[in-house]
Amino acid sequence: MEIGNEETPRLRALIDREYDRLYERLNAEEAAAAVRWGGFFRRLSAFMVDMFVLGLFSLLLFRLSRIGFRVGMAAHARTISLDMIESAVRAVVLAWLALAASYFIVLHAQDGSTVGQWLFGLRVVDRRREPVGYGRALWRWIVSILTWPLLIGYLRILWHREKRGWHDALAGTWVIRE
Repeated sequence: MEIGNEETPRLRALIDREYDRLYERLNAEEAAAAVRWGGFFRRLSAFMVDMFVLGLFSLLLFRLSRIGFRVGMAAHARTISLDMIESAVRAVVLAWLALAASYFIVLHAQDGSTVGQWLFGLRVVDRRREPVGYGRALWRWIVSILTWPLLIGYLRILWHREKRGWHDALAGTWVIRE
């Protein structure tokens, strides 16, 4: 089928319009897909807020433990000994570790943000930009605790292109800004 001379300009105009629409849509999708990484200082600030929140929970935990210890001692008419204090301190430290682990693991697994990260517009995601789930959140927390003494793993966030620390790289997570 041949196209007449008078239909050629209309067809070209139609093709040009469709091409322009497609080009604009692809540009809009590309702009939406651009990732803004969570930088070092934003992440550090969020971590400080998280430490404040954990500090409040820890204070509550300590107060309740102290009250429970005193009530238990009074109920059994016992005096405080060094062994009892040692046992109580061990129990409180283990409870605090469980509290800190739960705080980071549950919040990262469900929504991807702790309180501090939520305030600073950060989210921990997997490669598909979805919440990481409990297994990966647990692994991320374990690796972050193990690499904490090696601050270079956290300082890596300063120069890494995607702003990932060792704990992010080993756990397969990214911290993005929303």
